[in-house]
Amino acid sequence: MKQLLLILMAVAVMYWGCGNDGSDSESGAAEVTLNGAVNKGPFVTGSTVTVSPVNASGNPTGDVFNTQTHNDLGEFSVAFEYSGLVALEGQGFYYNEVTGSLSGANLTLRAFYEITAAGNQQAYINLITHLTYNRVRNLLSSGTAFTVAVVQAEQELMDSMQMVPAGFDPDAHGTDMVITGGNTLANAYLLAVSAVITQVAVNRGTGALDANLQEVLNTYASDLESDGILNDDKVAEIGEAMMALDTAAVINQLEDRLNDLGSSATVPDMDAAIDQDRDGEVNTVDCLPLDPDRNTADGDFDDDGDAHISCGGNDCDDDDPVRFSTNTEIFGNEVDEDCSGVPNDVDGDGEDSIDNGGTDCDDNDAERFSANVEICDGKDNDCDGNVIDELDSDNDGFLSVDAVCTGGITGDLPKTDCSPETASVYPGAPERCDGIDSNCDGLISNIEGGCAFSQIVISGNQICGVRTNGTVECWSGETLANLPSSTFKEIYGAAGCEYAQCGFCGITTDDTVECWGSITKTPPGNFSTLTLSYYEGFGCGIQTDGNIKCWDLDDSHTNSPIAPSGQYTDIHCGVFGSHCCAIDTNNAVTCWSGETTNDFFVDASESFHSVATTALDVGACALSSDNTINCYPQDESWSNIPTEQYTSLYSTEDDTGFKMYYCGLRQNGGVDCWGKNWAPEELNSLLGSFSYSPSFTHIRIAPNSEGFVGCGITDVRDVYCFSSTETAILDGPMENGFFESVSLSKYVACGIRTDQSVACWGNIDQAVIPWLPVIP
Repeated sequence: MKQLLLILMAVAVMYWGCGNDGSDSESGAAEVTLNGAVNKGPFVTGSTVTVSPVNASGNPTGDVFNTQTHNDLGEFSVAFEYSGLVALEGQGFYYNEVTGSLSGANLTLRAFYEITAAGNQQAYINLITHLTYNRVRNLLSSGTAFTVAVVQAEQELMDSMQMVPAGFDPDAHGTDMVITGGNTLANAYLLAVSAVITQVAVNRGTGALDANLQEVLNTYASDLESDGILNDDKVAEIGEAMMALDTAAVINQLEDRLNDLGSSATVPDMDAAIDQDRDGEVNTVDCLPLDPDRNTADGDFDDDGDAHISCGGNDCDDDDPVRFSTNTEIFGNEVDEDCSGVPNDVDGDGEDSIDNGGTDCDDNDAERFSANVEICDGKDNDCDGNVIDELDSDNDGFLSVDAVCTGGITGDLPKTDCSPETASVYPGAPERCDGIDSNCDGLISNIEGGCAFSQIVISGNQICGVRTNGTVECWSGETLANLPSSTFKEIYGAAGCEYAQCGFCGITTDDTVECWGSITKTPPGNFSTLTLSYYEGFGCGIQTDGNIKCWDLDDSHTNSPIAPSGQYTDIHCGVFGSHCCAIDTNNAVTCWSGETTNDFFVDASESFHSVATTALDVGACALSSDNTINCYPQDESWSNIPTEQYTSLYSTEDDTGFKMYYCGLRQNGGVDCWGKNWAPEELNSLLGSFSYSPSFTHIRIAPNSEGFVGCGITDVRDVYCFSSTETAILDGPMENGFFESVSLSKYVACGIRTDQSVACWGNIDQAVIPWLPVIP
């Protein structure tokens, strides 16, 4: 472009020397259709475009031709009669390719163009034409020919911005460049200038972005006006913007915008025109375009024969000629010479790691290597693959009294573990009600508060109990989080979590609610009873004032049902579906479902004192004041509803949630069970009528994979278990005649004995939790 500038200036001298009067082309008006586009990013449809004839000095003559952009690519067309210089101006909203969004305010861009012939002509208004506008006008006023002024002003802009390497030539004028015109070097240069100037406005940070951008454009154009040179502050500002600019994001966002507009135009590759780190190479050549200190052609900056990883090589440290991928690893110096990612002998114990072909089993610990002597520190010192030499396979920091290791270092582990293969058993360990001497003091389950229980609750694979002093003890194969320290009247387990760690809530002695395990949210207020559905993630309870309160159990659930108004005495919610029933103070049954609107059912035809419900908003049964059963809805989907009199009522579902089971404890001690959503032939083979010969005082039922399982305490204090299949899932305990109550889940049951100790049993082959010990 500099050579072209010299040629044009020479031609201009000859032209003016032959007597031209400086009026450019005034030989006569020509009929012209001027086509073009306004680009920042592309201006939107309806942006204003004006064409104003100017004299040889760039000053308006008074005529104006107006038009508007006719699409969101910023394109316009205007017909008029004129020949000579014109000033172009576009004003409107635009797409910002740096932020990826439309502007919040209008932007004004200007350009000069010369009409030299009749017919169709093409000119584009953009940031390059705007930044050089004042400079071109200044040159024109001093007598410089228009073409020479444009070339000079655009070359000065390129030199001042320092965005491209020396010798870069876009081979086009600003009015020939458009970012929607395809992938040419000239259009790539324009996109680079547009994005960098926008980033300058973004970096300024204060005020509205569009106002900042207009200010940047106008102040830069004003600075260039007199001498074509930007001051040092602006040059530095441009450099900071280039380093902050994400060129890939700009290209991708502009591509998305064009696709949304249905345009098939190819976005220019601005990386072919911008030298972001000003190291003399455009980005497409520079493998590290944001590192001004690295610009060698092969990317091998430390000359070790291996290029930087970012330049296609394998050199992990291209500032250090000693480190490259084909180098030989030096033993024991803690330097990764071969770029393997792990230096040999990191811990300096004289052995390389096993991963690097050595014998050190832990190259981060100088006290572990194959030639070491096993000592009493809880580590595999000699790398023989185990610590059995110390008989501390549970890794609890205490060794068996029979350990064969020897001392020799500070902090030797004591040989005082009474159960070296059980991590929870060691001197000083907390005691629990598990029948084990956890703290090795010779006393079994010797804990404060004792191991006498008033309630046992099973939820999924967790078991919790309330001691007679009101404190809570939990046990199973996993440790529950956030165990409470309060004293409780009663606790409740979450239903519907047979295969997961579940949670519990309890009503404390001051009537507040505390929850633990996987239940992380607790309702405010005072409560008299609760019901929890972990499968659906909500709980409901009756407050001490009789009102019902429902809440989500944790942050992952937001589907707690809307509770009805009124006062209530009993409540029960199903496992599957947001379905609940309650008995109000008028002894009527109220059932409801739904998360945002309630679907109510009310039966006030009789007086009721107990209610149970199941899944999917389809079923509920209640005990009336005469102790008979009423089930809802009263249709043919129920089978074998009994007509006896009952003292208590229970419900559960199978694993699918589509077949429901109810059992009632008769006043004479018998048990009857019936179902819903069963075909008659299935009922005959699986349910029938369960009337057992023992007289029960207490029963519980729970789901299993084939239907349901139940256990009860008979009048002679035996445990008797039954099932909806021919074979009971749970076998009873080895002892009988000593039980007061029972609790159960899918595979495991626990009973409280008459001395208030606890025994647990189940089907070992199908249990989803570890086998539970008998608790004394």
